[in-house]
Amino acid sequence: MQNNQKIIAVFGAGGFFGKHLMR
Repeated sequence: MQNNQKIIAVFGAGGFFGKHLMR
């Protein structure tokens, strides 16, 4: 479960930055 949380956090950060960079 801890691993899943880490993956979700990475995906969330990536999506957030990607959205800002891919405006």
